[in-house]
Amino acid sequence: MKNIELIFKFHLIVVFLISGKALEAQNFNPFTDPSLILRLDDQSPFYKDSAGTQPCTNGDSCGYWGDLSGKGHNAYAVKGANKPVYVANALNGKAGLKWTYAGASQRLSLGRPQQLYHLQNTKNFSFLIIATSNMVTHSGFLLSEGNGNSCIFNVFFNNNAPETYYPSSVGIPVTGNGFFTYGVTCVDTISGFSQGISRFYQDGSCRGSSEAIDVDTTDNIAIGDMSDGSVYYSFNGTIFALYIYNRTLSPSEMFQADQFLRNRYSQIWPGDASGKMIIWDGNSISMNDAIVAEVANLLNIPPAA
Repeated sequence: MKNIELIFKFHLIVVFLISGKALEAQNFNPFTDPSLILRLDDQSPFYKDSAGTQPCTNGDSCGYWGDLSGKGHNAYAVKGANKPVYVANALNGKAGLKWTYAGASQRLSLGRPQQLYHLQNTKNFSFLIIATSNMVTHSGFLLSEGNGNSCIFNVFFNNNAPETYYPSSVGIPVTGNGFFTYGVTCVDTISGFSQGISRFYQDGSCRGSSEAIDVDTTDNIAIGDMSDGSVYYSFNGTIFALYIYNRTLSPSEMFQADQFLRNRYSQIWPGDASGKMIIWDGNSISMNDAIVAEVANLLNIPPAA
């Protein structure tokens, strides 16, 4: 009898923990989470000049994309680089910045903010990028630092598939002008022994992981191409949003963020490329929606599956 009571209590504890975590994840809001330290999206101020004094209208070259996180990490135009174009209705009434590969570098810069470089040293951060891509004839950087060889803040496009430049972790292909979300989470596993593990997400699902790479703080963090101005690596597509968090988001939170942003831009879930499925066979515990959703999120499978 005592063993049965212990088993029953253990099940209650497990259900409580899993359910509590699932409910917490369902409340995740990428705009209001206190770990947000960079928010560039359609609600941000857009200016033609890098000083932020001349508001953009449709078709203007944009030299300033204002940070809404309150941390002052604004993106601005730099000397020697062309500006992306402000599109007032880039997608379903939401604004975006359009990069067009035309033989010239197009770039905005985040500069060298100490707070962002600190994240790379701690190996405990996440970022999300919302974009469409027309990367058909060449490769390009969406978010980079230096030459792409020694910094975690790198998202590289090659043959229509987003990946980190080094070490390579290829995502699923994106179609021309196809809406997608791309995210990276990184956490230091054992300080002094491992550089950390980075997990790469596309459309809310984890597509792979790899050991984190060395940090290089000698160059500005660039949006749209490499900060050294390599023209061939200028991004070709539209960027709608970029968010950075000073902690590692869980798989459930990454999926929640993806769904939140898809709803915001009126985009439907594209389907899971892996073809994975969960089949439940059990007692009433398996009928608990919170448990089902949490297990699906931990396995990187949309809960609807």
